[in-house]
Amino acid sequence: VTYPTSTKSTRSLSWFGPFLVDHMMICTCHSHYVSDLGDGLRLRRVLSHGLNQPIIQRVAPSTLAFIGGDVRPRYSRFRSYLNIFAAPHDNPAPMTEITYTIVSDGSRFDIVASVRDAGEDLLVFLHGLGCSKSTWRDVWSRREFDSFSILCLDLPGHGNSDRPRAFSYAMEDYAIACADVLSFFPSKRIHIVGHSMGGAIGLLLPGDVLLSAASFVNVEGNMTPEDCAWASRRTISVPYEQFLADAWPGFVKDYEDEGKRFHSLDRVSPDAFYRSAESLVEWSDNGELLRAYRDLVCRKLYICGDRNADHPTVSSLERLDVEAIPNSGHFSMIDNPDGFYAALRMLVEMD
Repeated sequence: VTYPTSTKSTRSLSWFGPFLVDHMMICTCHSHYVSDLGDGLRLRRVLSHGLNQPIIQRVAPSTLAFIGGDVRPRYSRFRSYLNIFAAPHDNPAPMTEITYTIVSDGSRFDIVASVRDAGEDLLVFLHGLGCSKSTWRDVWSRREFDSFSILCLDLPGHGNSDRPRAFSYAMEDYAIACADVLSFFPSKRIHIVGHSMGGAIGLLLPGDVLLSAASFVNVEGNMTPEDCAWASRRTISVPYEQFLADAWPGFVKDYEDEGKRFHSLDRVSPDAFYRSAESLVEWSDNGELLRAYRDLVCRKLYICGDRNADHPTVSSLERLDVEAIPNSGHFSMIDNPDGFYAALRMLVEMD
C-alpha cells in the first residue's frame, strides 16, 4: 500500500500483525499509517528502528482487532513499532516519543518528536536554531491543553533527530521535512507555533498546509535582517573551519554557563548549525518571510518578550496583532510559561 505523499518522499505500508501479551499489544510495522479501531482506540504508526524495545501502551484485550495483510516490508532490515493511544477521558492522553523516517531526494533520515494524540486540534511546535523540542517542555503540564493533540519536533541536525550529511539544512527543506511529518495527521486541524528559526520554517511550509492551518503563532520568528543579529549572522561571518575551531566552542561555553536552560547545543551538529545559519540569514534578508507572514489568511499572532518589544521587527508589524509577554526575553515560553501559554490558548480557542 502506498501512502499519499509529496513528490519528494516515498512511504509504503506493510503490517506484521499483533502479538498479545497479557493485556498488552505489541505490533511491528514498516511504515506510517493512522487507523481508527473504534471503541475509542486509535492506532498510530511509530517508525523507531533505533529503539531497543517496543513501545507498549496497556489496553483492554477485548477492544483489540486483528490486523493482517501482506508482509513485504520496503526496508526489510529495519524494525519499527506501533503505539496505541487511548482516547482521553478524565486524564490527559499520554505523551510518547515517536520516530518518523523520512525519505527525501534519495536520502533517508529520522525525525524524533514528542506526540500526544488527544483531540482534533493539533498544536505543532517548531524550535529555533541550536535548540530542540525541549524548548516546549512546559506545554505537557498545561492542563488547559489536555484536549489538544500536540506535536513537538526535533528538527534534523538537532536534538534526538538524525544529522544527515546529505540534508541541505536550508529553511525550505526543513519545511518540506516538517510537512512530511504533518501529512500523517490528515484529519487534524493544525495550529503552527514557530520560535525564532522555527517561525521562518513555519512560514515556508507548503501552501496547502498554510492555507489549511487554523492559526499561526510567530514567537520572535525570523522575518527581517535584524532578527539575525545574535547567532546566525555572527556564525557565518567566518568560514566554517574557523567557526568550528573558534566560535563554536564559545557558543557551547555560553550554553553551559546559562545552565543549559535555553539551547540544546550538546545535541546539535555544528555543521547543521552553520548551514542552517547561512540559509536563515539569506531568507531573513530577502524580505520574503515578512511578506509571507503578512499574507497568511489564518488567525495569526506575533509573540515577543517584553524586553524585546522595541525590536525593529515588532515595529514592522503595524496593524498586526502583537503580544508582549511580561518578564521575558527571546525565550518567553521558558521565562514566563504562564504568560506565554495563556496567550497561545487565547488565540487557538478563538472561534
